Amino acid sequence: MSYFCRDRETNTVHSIDTRVIDIAAATYHLLDPEEPYTLNRGFVSDPRQVTNGENPEAKPNGSFHANGTALDVSLNSRSVSQISRAAISCKAGGVGSYSKQNYVHIDCNEIREWGS
Repeated sequence: MSYFCRDRETNTVHSIDTRVIDIAAATYHLLDPEEPYTLNRGFVSDPRQVTNGENPEAKPNGSFHANGTALDVSLNSRSVSQISRAAISCKAGGVGSYSKQNYVHIDCNEIREWGS
């Protein structure tokens, strides 16, 4: 999993916290799609890389990607709203909805939610 979630800019591999994998898997199970997730972002070696369109994400989210506790995912067959509602229902970490960029941020840090 660490290689799959590597920093694609630098090809750097870092361990991914199994809790975020579990949250993403539970979310996926609730949605029951017939396709795999698209991983939009996993590990990043430089948290300043983490942007949501033109504006940088809140600094902690970049740090979460840099320490292997966050994933940004999407599904062609499900909306950002559907994915984020499923992730929120897991009550296990942070969930950010990025409708314009078409992905959902999932992390295994404190329980919270936000959206754009």
